Amino acid sequence: TNTVGMRGAATDSTSIRFWAGASYADRATALFRVTAAGALVASSATITGSVTATSGAIGGWNFTSTTLYALSSGTPSASPNNGIVLTSGATSSVVIYEGTAERVRFGNLSAGIFGLRGFATDGSTVIFEFSDTRQVIGGWNFTDKVLRTGASDAASNVLIDSANSLIRLGPTAGSTITIDGANQRM
Repeated sequence: TNTVGMRGAATDSTSIRFWAGASYADRATALFRVTAAGALVASSATITGSVTATSGAIGGWNFTSTTLYALSSGTPSASPNNGIVLTSGATSSVVIYEGTAERVRFGNLSAGIFGLRGFATDGSTVIFEFSDTRQVIGGWNFTDKVLRTGASDAASNVLIDSANSLIRLGPTAGSTITIDGANQRM
């Protein structure tokens, strides 16, 4: 009844070799068609099992062999603008852009350092970071009990210590003002 078609001769790699569907009479617009090079067009497909693809789009998201992204313009490597980029591999990360500025990154932050980092509107000033190497928010370093200006308690000009109920102004190597709540003294 001529509802499917198969053509043995191909003029080039884009020649349609198999076709079927509502418009079966015209192999170029058939709902299902396969070219001599193996390119498949199927307007309604249910595929089970493993699927491997290295580029394309699905559900409004574009993808390459290592990246899944949804941007209002640009690509992950060229002027990304307003959107999200997810990369895979050793440097896996998720990056959120506001305009062309990177605003949030989590996963791989830099060579072997993983965590969460937030940026100011300029896209480069770090507002907060929680990583293998740093815990900082608004320029303050912190632990589970201490908020301080320096990388260590001793190197900090301002230290707030919740475990010991004290506030210290000035570095430990110089003159300081300490408010010691536990011992009720200044």
